[in-house]
Amino acid sequence: MEQVAIPVPDDGRVFRLAYASRPVRKMTHTSVVSLTDAAAVSNRRRRVSGVLFSGEGVFLQWLEGPAADVCGLMSQISQDNRHTDVTVLSAGWMPKRRFARWPMQLADQSLTELPIAQLVGTPPYDVDRATIAFDQAAESYRKVAFDVANWSDRAADLAESLIVNEQGMLPVLPSQAQTEVKYRAQLVDDICEAFSQGWRQDIWSSAQISIGLANLNGLWQRAGRVPEPVYTRQSTSIVVPPGSREVIGAIVKADLLRAAGTSVSVLLEADAETTFEAISQFSPTAVVVTGSRADLAGEQERSNAFAERVHARFPDLPILVGGRSSGPLCECPARVGFGRDSCTLRAGYVEWLALKALTVLSSQQDEFGN
Repeated sequence: MEQVAIPVPDDGRVFRLAYASRPVRKMTHTSVVSLTDAAAVSNRRRRVSGVLFSGEGVFLQWLEGPAADVCGLMSQISQDNRHTDVTVLSAGWMPKRRFARWPMQLADQSLTELPIAQLVGTPPYDVDRATIAFDQAAESYRKVAFDVANWSDRAADLAESLIVNEQGMLPVLPSQAQTEVKYRAQLVDDICEAFSQGWRQDIWSSAQISIGLANLNGLWQRAGRVPEPVYTRQSTSIVVPPGSREVIGAIVKADLLRAAGTSVSVLLEADAETTFEAISQFSPTAVVVTGSRADLAGEQERSNAFAERVHARFPDLPILVGGRSSGPLCECPARVGFGRDSCTLRAGYVEWLALKALTVLSSQQDEFGN
């Protein structure tokens, strides 16, 4: 097969690939650590970063970096006789790295709510549930890389001031959150977590938290919105379920996706049929149903139920459900990109030069907005 040249996107995007496999023989924790350390040394030379989950006879790994290096590494991995059932779960471009400071990090089992084997199942692996593990690892990375402890202290104070809001004066955002949408989204997550804790501990009522969320919305609007991109690579409809009391997640997701080059329609309709009609008119490539960030009673259940209705009406569209369990807000563009992958590739049957060709197609599709 002819060697394929892989173009580098002009906007600095990186290539990412996620795969699952099963070791041929049972490996001890010490041997997995040694394997990870060796991979980290090699990955530094390749400019590859990522994270590895290992447990209960399953490997689940995320690789990111230059497309040629990631695909070349995956070619070696697919031929390694120490594991079997090697399956690529996702491959494509991302706006930026998720694990820039981790050449290869062995993720602690506690990062996931379920054991790894339950997350991915047996071949064919469950791609959506595997994504949960990577999202939780990304949240852990964020806390390590960006010193979130300091942010959390500020978030608790801001949450209280948004609820009390003496004399109708909104608080001032930290300077970094005023200028960078990513950090502002992280702060929103932390404020919503403070709201949630206050509600569970009976410090604040649902009505008080609703006031806090409304003021948080005002704070975000005052900091400035992200305009629609001139050239778009994909389109997404962000749907607020009819009757939902939380809209801040939709607003934040819209700005993050627009900043990543996605055309966005935010749908806040009074009933299901009007929402479905709006989705049809916009013709998105993916739909995000917003969930509960403040974890108020009944909100996430409403979102899950409405997502099922959207899926029943649009069975061919990727439908993603938001909320705290879907990972940090700042990872929304990566999550939507992950969910749009059109196929699962089995390493045992794929010529890896063909995977390199896939990166070319992915780049061309992004360029022309297909």
